[in-house]
Amino acid sequence: MEILEALKLFEQHALQAQRLSPRTVAAYRSDVRQFAAWLHRQTDASQHVEQLTPADIEHYAASRAHVSAATLQRNLAAMSSLFRFLARNLAEKWWGLKV
Repeated sequence: MEILEALKLFEQHALQAQRLSPRTVAAYRSDVRQFAAWLHRQTDASQHVEQLTPADIEHYAASRAHVSAATLQRNLAAMSSLFRFLARNLAEKWWGLKV
């Protein structure tokens, strides 16, 4: 599943099930889109979430050294929320595992 496809699923979940505010969801959307754009520039291809590694996140964080610590924390919080959502929901869908 491509990152932007996963983002759409996450947005629906965040607004409905988690009841996050629309502003928080918009900020997370922006953060994940920035990550996807950065990743595309690095690999010159759309990346599937199944192919991501912790090193990808570490390199992205290092590339954000020019932003404030608070902005970087929000960027990483958005990524963390997305990946937690995917782990919970896709593990059950793909492998029948309850996480």
